[in-house]
Amino acid sequence: MENGRAVDFIYEKVNSRFEILTGLKNVEGKRVSEVISDIHKINPELLEIYGRVATTSQPERFECYVNALNIWFDISVFSIKKGHFIAVFENITEHKQIDTARKKSEQQFLTYFEDHAAVMLLLDPDTGHIINANQSAAIFYGWSTETLKEMCIGQITNVSAEMVKVNMEKATSSPQNRFMFRHKRADGSDREVEVFSNKIVFEGKDLLYAIVYDCTERNLVEKALTQSEKQFKELFEGHTAIKLVIDPDTGTIIDANPAAAAFYGWPVEILRKMRIQDINTLAPETVMAEMEKARTALNNHFIFRHRRADGSLCDVEVYSNKIEIAGKSLLYSIIHDVTDRKLAENYLQKLNIVIPQQSPAIVVVTDCAGHIEYVNPIFTQITGYSADEIQGNNPRILQSGLTKKSVYEDLWNTILSGNIWRGELQNRKKNGELYWELTVIAAIIDHAGEITNFVAVKVDITEEKKKLTDLISVKNEALQRDQIKTKFLANVCHDLRNPMNGILGFSNLLKEPLLSEETQAEYIGLIQKSGEHILNLINELIEISRIETGKSILQIHETHVNNLLHEVEGLFTFDAKKNGVKLTLATGLPDSESIIQTDCLKLKQILINLLQNALKFTDQGGIDFGYTKVNGSLTFYVSDSGNGIPLDIQGKIFDRFYQGDRPSSGKEKGSGLGLSISKAYVEMLGGSIRVESAIGKGSTFIFTLPYNHPDSPTNEQHSSETQESVLFIPGLTILIAEDDGIT
Repeated sequence: MENGRAVDFIYEKVNSRFEILTGLKNVEGKRVSEVISDIHKINPELLEIYGRVATTSQPERFECYVNALNIWFDISVFSIKKGHFIAVFENITEHKQIDTARKKSEQQFLTYFEDHAAVMLLLDPDTGHIINANQSAAIFYGWSTETLKEMCIGQITNVSAEMVKVNMEKATSSPQNRFMFRHKRADGSDREVEVFSNKIVFEGKDLLYAIVYDCTERNLVEKALTQSEKQFKELFEGHTAIKLVIDPDTGTIIDANPAAAAFYGWPVEILRKMRIQDINTLAPETVMAEMEKARTALNNHFIFRHRRADGSLCDVEVYSNKIEIAGKSLLYSIIHDVTDRKLAENYLQKLNIVIPQQSPAIVVVTDCAGHIEYVNPIFTQITGYSADEIQGNNPRILQSGLTKKSVYEDLWNTILSGNIWRGELQNRKKNGELYWELTVIAAIIDHAGEITNFVAVKVDITEEKKKLTDLISVKNEALQRDQIKTKFLANVCHDLRNPMNGILGFSNLLKEPLLSEETQAEYIGLIQKSGEHILNLINELIEISRIETGKSILQIHETHVNNLLHEVEGLFTFDAKKNGVKLTLATGLPDSESIIQTDCLKLKQILINLLQNALKFTDQGGIDFGYTKVNGSLTFYVSDSGNGIPLDIQGKIFDRFYQGDRPSSGKEKGSGLGLSISKAYVEMLGGSIRVESAIGKGSTFIFTLPYNHPDSPTNEQHSSETQESVLFIPGLTILIAEDDGIT
């Protein structure tokens, strides 16, 4: 101010429309004389009015032609603080041009009228009838120009017919040419409009031409700017957004709202005693430099890392603007926690590098309501849905119905709160096939803190899940086998200890001098039986070890099956009669045809093991065994009338070291290796073994061997496959000598 007159002013804040309307850029913080050097000479009235409003706080409205910009403006000026003013203006150059054109000629006016972008109406002031309307009016109101020409202005305005007539008279008989109305549109909405009316003689008749400006948004801005400091305080205190008021000169936190206290973890009273440098992780001098940018309006948007009372760090987005409170310039900062968003952005940024080059990941982008907006080609490749048919759908189209509802509830609660959700989902492809995917979903949040989109990055892990399942199964099986081995070793120790105690005990008893020959014979028999039991157990352990290490060797030669079965029958006839069980043998071929190429000793051991089991678990009834010829195989069987085997353990009884809970008749329990050895022998001989059983109906063990008759064409092949063969002479006794002194 000089001599009570305004000679310059500083642009403190302009909105984005300022640059569009004036063409002036980067003016905030500058003097008007720096932007338009001769403003005090070419438009002194502009400075005069601005100074008057800033001094008196009385709002004014005027039109002004700014020579330097070659633009006419309609300017509304008001002040909410002494020495400051706010100007809201509209570019009315078009209006002025139209008015000038009107003065030149009606034809020129009509050309302007029809083609101009401004909304224009031509009215009969006597009747209010709309004589003409341009295309811009048709677009604005929503009625065609033909329909508008059939209407009266009273059908558009929200005032009574009497007021319409009064306003028409004002427009034709008084200097007033500017009016504020609410106009209705075809869709039922209404808008606040500013109407400039002037008389025109058109085709010899006095008419009114009206230029209509939509000022709804401008009025909203003006109302917002005139809110009181009290309202600002109420908004500050009650808002859920984190807000701070900061002194840019020192960094002192002048005020903080409850949302800030909840976020940072310090009470409001403590925050008011702190400086922003205590919270911002940047160096203090850097923080001061950033505040200077906000104070001078060079920048009002920042990304910082802030610390909280518990020591944790978080990424924040800060919007700072200068405000005046009690005559002092302060910074008003709105803070958003963007920690999760930054994580998501960093994650997605990495994905943008990795996905196209290396990873076959699915990418899905939805709007905030979950409607799919984008999928990448990998999505189509894996799910079978094309981009066109999936767009607009909800991802729930992929749901299989096998994922728990609680998983989806947790998913939505997480992403709607702005956090990142990670998890596994079992979905269904278009063809109905199920698949597993590892999913990461993050929300995309705009500058206002609102969720605009969700981004999901998914990887098909079906094969990995299958491998994991198989691995777990193998692990569980291995653990089970270890448990079985542990139990087996305990049983072996027990089985060795009992007969060994018997041997030692009866050996000591034999030292008694007065024992009768009959008693001595009984003790010797028990010692021999215990020794045979130990030897049999040791032999089974050695043989299962050979099978485990692949050192059990086949010795293939001609074997008379019928003779072998009769020999085995002889081994069990006595014990069967002793137990009251009938033993029945059935041969399936004549002796001449019962000769095959196989390992005689292993076949015999298989039959012995199966018959021992049958006899052990049969209290009454009978045991049938034998074979039949079926196509190119011999099918052997051992069937008993014992208690049967429960269905749940039938698949386990051939496992090594497995001792089931099959009820026996009180006879001695075996090592649990017999069936395992038998199964291994059958498979080595090229056959297979199975069991058929039901509780209370007995059990039947069935195994098959190839029928390799000496006259068979495959005989030579089997002979050549024999790894080691020895001459087998029935009835031959072989002495094996050990270098152990005891044996």
